[in-house]
Amino acid sequence: MSDHPDTAGLLDEVETAFRRYVVLQGDHFYCAVALWVAHAHAIRAAETSPRLLFTSPEKESGKTRGLEVLEVLVPGALPTMNCTIAALFRLLADSKLTTLLIDEADAIWSPKAAAQHEDLRALLNAGYRRGADVARVVGQGSKMHVRRFPVFAATALASIGNVPETLWSRSIVIPMRRRAADEHVDAFRRRHAEDDLGPLRADLEQWAERHVSVLSSADPNMPDGLTDRAADIWEPLLAIADLAEGEWPERARQAALEIVDGRVVQDQSVGVRLLLDVRTVLDGHQRISSADLVSKLNELEESSWGGWHDGKGITQRELANRLNGYDISSKTIRIDERTPKGYESEDFADAFARYLRDTSATSATKRNNDSSSKDADVADVVVVLEEEERRISKGGQTGLLLFARNADKRNNEFEPVAHVADLALLDDAYELDQVIGAELDAECAALAENEEA
Repeated sequence: MSDHPDTAGLLDEVETAFRRYVVLQGDHFYCAVALWVAHAHAIRAAETSPRLLFTSPEKESGKTRGLEVLEVLVPGALPTMNCTIAALFRLLADSKLTTLLIDEADAIWSPKAAAQHEDLRALLNAGYRRGADVARVVGQGSKMHVRRFPVFAATALASIGNVPETLWSRSIVIPMRRRAADEHVDAFRRRHAEDDLGPLRADLEQWAERHVSVLSSADPNMPDGLTDRAADIWEPLLAIADLAEGEWPERARQAALEIVDGRVVQDQSVGVRLLLDVRTVLDGHQRISSADLVSKLNELEESSWGGWHDGKGITQRELANRLNGYDISSKTIRIDERTPKGYESEDFADAFARYLRDTSATSATKRNNDSSSKDADVADVVVVLEEEERRISKGGQTGLLLFARNADKRNNEFEPVAHVADLALLDDAYELDQVIGAELDAECAALAENEEA
């Protein structure tokens, strides 16, 4: 019998409420949202507050509805679409408990508007950790002085596409998609939802008051594979799950692993994607000139470099600037009788070990080349829609799986050898439009149909 029977019951109620109005792509996402709502109420017990980020490749995918349901459940909900940064500082400083809800974050950090919202990005980045504050000059004339504003607050966002990488890395990402015809939810009317869920919010507030001291001293065990920033993000949620006992501790840890694993490809910065593709190009080469490396990167059909600068591709200067950030510099090398500027494979060893060690997938081109290599142990390569094989779904993502028949296995069955994220999310630099996506989907479906036949 749990010492805290109310915790599990409240989490169950929150999950049930969210399922009524929002379709998510897997049970682990509902689990994460329920725990995050409880965390928002008990934030005083936490050292960090993960951002909850609803993201999708298209509009009308349920992101705003998710924020609307949260608005009824979380403490001190503050939608911020029309709120100035100066007002936010003061609201966070003066309010007892505030939960920020930011819709249309993609518009805030679009290329044209991002520079105007650096203060908001700094606030959200700093507010991820307890004790953080921002300094601002207040007052007028001789009474001007510096005031520090505390900015630690639970925050949920909705965005089409990506948000700044520093914010993305502090987030539990909930991928959204448009509901299918057979996916039904209740109509959401704020006045009715407040009547239905208001008492649940009040129960959560009382729950937090009773258990904040217990949660403050909690030190939950992290499952293997959850380290560094990911461990910081999930610690307050796992503490709540442990308090609930029953199935919640195991569910929460499984959800954490599923969600972290599912965002591996999406979590890659431009720099990491560059390192991945450089590794692909270098495969088997001891050295390469800067000109040849840039040329080969721009020729990779499954990567975006060739599309830079209206099809002119990434330049040697841009390559050098990005690699400098990883302490990789070009130098004079010898290739036959030539002595061009370039790189040796050992120059990349440290960066590969540090930044690609948690990357389970190689670049898309490397996967495709490996699958058709003469030296590969696989044959009869076929691509099928992931939706047709839910038993091997990765993090609830709708995407593509590369299958191959393993000649070493007696059953000779097809097995997944690589995962490719949703084409619309794979790389924002691709800028794939709906026509191209539809053509690829049709091609993959045809391949799958032929294999089944």
